[in-house]
Amino acid sequence: MSRTTNRLAAVALGALVSVAGSTAAAQADTGTITDPKPNITKVKVSHGSTSIKVTTTTGAIRPGTYLTVYLDTDPDDPGPEYRHDLVPASELSPLMRIEKFGQQGVAVPCADLRGRGDVYGPTTVSVTVPRSCVGNPDEVRVSVRGYFDLKGPDVIDWAPGKKTFGGWVAR
Repeated sequence: MSRTTNRLAAVALGALVSVAGSTAAAQADTGTITDPKPNITKVKVSHGSTSIKVTTTTGAIRPGTYLTVYLDTDPDDPGPEYRHDLVPASELSPLMRIEKFGQQGVAVPCADLRGRGDVYGPTTVSVTVPRSCVGNPDEVRVSVRGYFDLKGPDVIDWAPGKKTFGGWVAR
């Protein structure tokens, strides 16, 4: 190859790497929690520039099933700072500011909060929380508690484990 061809190839490669890098930066960072139990099997956290989306894959979603998503947004404070209850096929519950697991908390105004889930529908339930509603954190980690109204004893399942969090997911 000639010097000119080598230079053109280097410039083209540099431009391609630059475009690929900027595309990756615009996308959300993601983290996944897998859980071997039959009710909550996976939790995916997508932490983007404007929102945090938590998608939970579960077993059958029946009437009476609900999930509580706990968000930890402060690495210096070991517990959750926010909680959201997802009740499939019902009205959207408010985002709650809390200080620890199990606390009722105080509702946080959050106009663009979104939830999705359906009874007898797909086995995924999701909540999308605008980052501005939770203080625009640099990183977040999640714990999900599921209550499943099943034949026989009702089941409570946590992912990744009872009152524990998955790894931090940066923005």
